[in-house]
Amino acid sequence: MLFRKWLPDQALLASAIFALHPVLTEAVAKISGRTDLLATFFIFLSWYLWIIVKDKAGFEKIVIYLTIAISFLLGLFSKETGTLFLFLAFLGDWYNKPVSETMLQILRKRIYAYALLLASLFVYLWLRQIALAGASVPNQSAFISAFPLWQKPMVICRIWLEYLRLLVFPYPLAPDYFYTLKFSPERYPVFLYAIATFLCVIAIPFIILGLMRKNVYTQLAILWLVSLIPVSHIFPIPPALAERFLYLPSAFYAMAFATLIASLAKKYRKSLALSISALMTLFFIMTLKSAALYKNWELNYRDFVRKVPDEKIFHNLLGLNYLEKKFYDNAKIQFLWALRLDPHYPESMVNLALTEYLAGNPNSAIELLNKAIKQDPDYADAHFNLGKILANTGQLDQARKELETASRLDPQNPHPLFALAVIAEKQNEIFLAKNCLDKALRIASWHIPALKLRLKIAIREKDYATARELLQRWQTLAPDDPELKKIQTSINP
Repeated sequence: MLFRKWLPDQALLASAIFALHPVLTEAVAKISGRTDLLATFFIFLSWYLWIIVKDKAGFEKIVIYLTIAISFLLGLFSKETGTLFLFLAFLGDWYNKPVSETMLQILRKRIYAYALLLASLFVYLWLRQIALAGASVPNQSAFISAFPLWQKPMVICRIWLEYLRLLVFPYPLAPDYFYTLKFSPERYPVFLYAIATFLCVIAIPFIILGLMRKNVYTQLAILWLVSLIPVSHIFPIPPALAERFLYLPSAFYAMAFATLIASLAKKYRKSLALSISALMTLFFIMTLKSAALYKNWELNYRDFVRKVPDEKIFHNLLGLNYLEKKFYDNAKIQFLWALRLDPHYPESMVNLALTEYLAGNPNSAIELLNKAIKQDPDYADAHFNLGKILANTGQLDQARKELETASRLDPQNPHPLFALAVIAEKQNEIFLAKNCLDKALRIASWHIPALKLRLKIAIREKDYATARELLQRWQTLAPDDPELKKIQTSINP
């Protein structure tokens, strides 16, 4: 519907290019892309309403403007790129204004509408400030921070060209780690950054000339460039680039590509129709192939490991996938590979310890966990897993110390508390067991093992009021649990 307002004759083709383009697979199939999907949806909804509201009047016009303000606010809540709608609205008004009117007259006509948008922006910034006040989560270092100041503009130009390359020639598709390594200072020559900057500088006069003439390609190019500003390191971000960031910009590329095809079709209709059909088929096949990787975690991680063999995270994730399937030898290879890349990677060391334990080597597992704790004394998972293994091997007192440490380091995690309760119940320290279970259930009311153990203790103590309340919660969480019928007979009516 939005494309029809801008390109009435090419809207269907532009929509097909947008829908089938393989570079968008990551944004659609990977959960981290949902912010881009949501922000783009609300930007497009706001933009479409902004265009059609000109033909409305009275109460209907007021309602649409209020809807635009709300949609704009929801776009901002989805992702910071929602701010782009302000520019899109202004550029659209400038581009489509009648010759007889000045831009100042257009702004006066829409002064209340722009005031509503600014009010939405103010609400967003105010709430954002409140939400992030006192935030202590450490940020990842920005990719651009590894470059000297004089080189940063060159890097931005090269990133823009890489985004364009992915839209024109979307192969190979890879995770953001791939691009971060590819364009890192130690791997990518400076002269290639300089060439990219030269090409961008050459494009500037053509863009200015096209803008003065209101050329459609120039307008779409500007929209494309502006939509990339939040992810092109003008505002520093951790990855060099990511394919999911192209969800919004690809719409402008699709419009430009459809316009180009329509202009060429006047001279080369038959051959162009065949070529476009082949291209759309290729896009469709590539999209299916790329989407298939996200349906199978093992294939997904193996593909990532192949493309980014020096990234420890993917080896760790692939190892976890093998561990879940009980392929212990394969899991061990991946965890060891991750540790070769980073000997001080405690997460892989903990996972390797779990692999050793499940493979029947508890002493090796305990040694590895102690090593992980020595490297990072505040790593709660290491203490938790060590406590679990010590408890399973009968070393209950040592296990309690580790589980208490894990609970102190990660107070919102119910699992160490539950493990402590199990040990306390075995040692007949019922008061401590109840205390730990009550804390665990306050943190995570869904924790069924904690619920079951607390219910067992309540029945043993003949605290039937508590037992009935716990039983009701259990029935709500897991109504088909076969243990329910057995336990109901233990409670007096």
